[in-house]
Amino acid sequence: MKYKVKFPLTHDMSPIDYVVQDKPTESKEEEALWYYNKSREHDGLPPLTKLPTGTKFSAIYSENMKLSDLAKKIINEDTWGNNPSAAGSMSPGTMPTTTSAPAPTGRNMDISNLFKNFKTELEKQEDAAIKKLSDQLKKSFLKKAVKIKASKGSVGQIEKEYNVNVDDIDVRYMKDKYFIVFSGKEGKEEQASEYYLDDSVVNVDDAAQSISTTGRTGGMAAPSMSDTSKKNILPQK
Repeated sequence: MKYKVKFPLTHDMSPIDYVVQDKPTESKEEEALWYYNKSREHDGLPPLTKLPTGTKFSAIYSENMKLSDLAKKIINEDTWGNNPSAAGSMSPGTMPTTTSAPAPTGRNMDISNLFKNFKTELEKQEDAAIKKLSDQLKKSFLKKAVKIKASKGSVGQIEKEYNVNVDDIDVRYMKDKYFIVFSGKEGKEEQASEYYLDDSVVNVDDAAQSISTTGRTGGMAAPSMSDTSKKNILPQK
């Protein structure tokens, strides 16, 4: 299930938000802390070992949201006890009058395992689709010299054109959408950076990459973004 996490204003960070999700291998809190520390790293700040006080998570509803998740959300957030405004004109200090419901007849069937299996299957399919796209991108761009328009360091930075030697490629869900993340170095940089692509065009200079792998040194001419003869079209988001 996906959640929107809002980080508070602190003495060294502005308020920001991301979209995270609970996974079998990583909790939403762990993923949120990872994104928060990436933003701190971009600003030259040391990482934290726990989320800042005041961090809030809220579930993201969708038309395909599972019934069990929706019911839990309503119970946890919209009942009279947790949200007095849901009681209308009642005073928060007075509990509403309730009447006993008639005893149910027939058989009760627990379908929680069915929903659990359904959720697990969806997550497996999503992970498989992400891996497939990542493998396709790596086949086309890994260990190549490319020219891209991207946000460097973290999502939300001003998009610029960069000439990058690609060392790794990842696909991540952030801020209500998927981003393709190229990891690599520009020119003579010693440390690799991450470049978040929100564009469908990547320029590949196979000749420059071929020269760079033979041991030659010097500048590498990047192709023009207008040179359509060397464009590789990524799958549309």
